[in-house]
Amino acid sequence: AEPKNHSHPQYGLGIEPDGLIINGVQGMEITLIRGITYGFTFFDTEHIIYISTDPVGGPANLASEVTNGVVNSMTSMGTLYFTPNASHPNLLYYQCSLHDYMGWKINIIDPLPNGNLNNCMAGNYNLTYTDANGCSTLVNFGISEPAFNTFYYDTDGDTYGSNYESAIGCIAPLGFVSTGGDCNDSSVNVNPAKSEICGTGVDENCNGFIDEGCSVALNLKVLIEGYYTGSGLLNACVYLNGLLGYLPNVYSASDADTVFISLMDTLDFSLKAMKAGILQANGNVNVSFTSPIATGLFYYIRIQHRNSLETWSSGPVMISPITTYDFTTNISKAYGSNLIDIGTPLGESPLFAIYSGDILDGGNNLGGIPGLQDGIVESADYGEIENEVSLTSLGYNPGDVTGDGIVESSDYSLLENAVYFTRVVIRP
Repeated sequence: AEPKNHSHPQYGLGIEPDGLIINGVQGMEITLIRGITYGFTFFDTEHIIYISTDPVGGPANLASEVTNGVVNSMTSMGTLYFTPNASHPNLLYYQCSLHDYMGWKINIIDPLPNGNLNNCMAGNYNLTYTDANGCSTLVNFGISEPAFNTFYYDTDGDTYGSNYESAIGCIAPLGFVSTGGDCNDSSVNVNPAKSEICGTGVDENCNGFIDEGCSVALNLKVLIEGYYTGSGLLNACVYLNGLLGYLPNVYSASDADTVFISLMDTLDFSLKAMKAGILQANGNVNVSFTSPIATGLFYYIRIQHRNSLETWSSGPVMISPITTYDFTTNISKAYGSNLIDIGTPLGESPLFAIYSGDILDGGNNLGGIPGLQDGIVESADYGEIENEVSLTSLGYNPGDVTGDGIVESSDYSLLENAVYFTRVVIRP
């Protein structure tokens, strides 16, 4: 026995969810030939099978039990044997004595009927054939169980059924189709033949991914402590260095610097995707991600910059077709409130930036390569600034924490204060 699905002829009837199955087919209609003994082997302690004249069965219809020609009736663990004979009607039922509407039809036919034998049980048969002259011969033949197909119930009628409700047989039961894999069988707009539609947050083609092949936009606002010049603007560092010939002269007047934006797993905090973007002087930076990044999924946002302290979003952010996140509006927008107010000291409204000053790893100048900074603003960073100030370093140098194209006293002063407060990365 197993829970009935739509393929069972008595699906939806009675309070018992289980139905009887024969050879893997729910509520299989069978045909037996009079004079041949059949065995029904059953192993289920929750149900007791018997042969009945009643289509409902159950405890209210035990008077319908057929005992003639039956051995080991009312069995739950063993084999019930049944030999149909001339006293049996043409239609009987196999049923459960404890629950109603579990079984289905047993057609009883005579030996050597005219026409086809439909629904005969698989097995070996011996028949005696007698011709018009009275000559007899023994005919032996076997009926083998054909290979069954698997069919799937199709609720929404889109010709794709759900794998959660299937039936086996040679012919599809009513409402079943030959193709499964429908991951939402209540919507005709979702099945394996559909094309993915970007931005819906739905797996239209049932391949286990949402919005694969689609791009999602991530629009951030990030300010850098040392680059800040007031009125919500940053030094256009890469633009200045392009004009001076220290970088290719390909940047616009609003380009501040390159930042690396990463989406991080919310469970093990591993890197899921990274994109480089050009941070604008007003703090805006826009990047896009494709599969496996998809709408409806959550990630931490990580910001990295060549001479700033790595900063994470305060919590996981759900990705939508266009996701916006602003690190500048409140100190709580960063994990561990790891931001600095750069607006109030200038007489402006509170405005928050990522910390500047993480430029070295263990005293070795590794430049602006994300992941090679050591996550702490310390004496090694301060010492490097000190060296570059003494040399009056010009150009696109990691020691230029103010982003004005020269390493001088303002960079030195900023690092001096930063080292005093021992700023470190705070991650989940």
